[in-house]
Amino acid sequence: MVEPITKSEFLAQVSRSRAHWDELVGQVAPEEMQLAGFCGEWSVKEVMAHILWHEREMIALLETRSFGGSPYWELPTDERNERIHQEMRTLELTAVRAQASQAFEALLELLHGLPEVSLNDAAAFPGMPEEWRPWEVLASNTYEHYADHSRQAEAWIARRQEGDSMSDSGTQSTAGAP
Repeated sequence: MVEPITKSEFLAQVSRSRAHWDELVGQVAPEEMQLAGFCGEWSVKEVMAHILWHEREMIALLETRSFGGSPYWELPTDERNERIHQEMRTLELTAVRAQASQAFEALLELLHGLPEVSLNDAAAFPGMPEEWRPWEVLASNTYEHYADHSRQAEAWIARRQEGDSMSDSGTQSTAGAP
């Protein structure tokens, strides 16, 4: 059986993981935000838009207090991610940044207003399978998701820095190249 989580613990995890993600994104130069190769062929901007889509889905879950959402959830993960990518990739970087900030603020506000019992009881979200725990659904689309992409960001930043240090020393390298 899944252990319950407290609201304060959940909020702390969301805030801590998102702050780390934001810190890593802040290390990426503006001219590098749209370079392919950050996560497979995706750029930093495209991953930010991908995270934004997931946050919007959690906002809808929290606003409606019912389990449903996009039909993309019925698709296998890779296909769902590709559809999200196709839908979100045309957004301009400034729009992605602004919308990501707004969505995270709205998400936090809704999470703060959520009764603690609702994090641990699927009955708080009609349509959610009773054996599920809402906090796990929310976690996989917030702090666990931020952590997954933070690990990718750390690796990408390290590759970019390694490439920079090799070019500073006069050594040619393709590390971090798309």
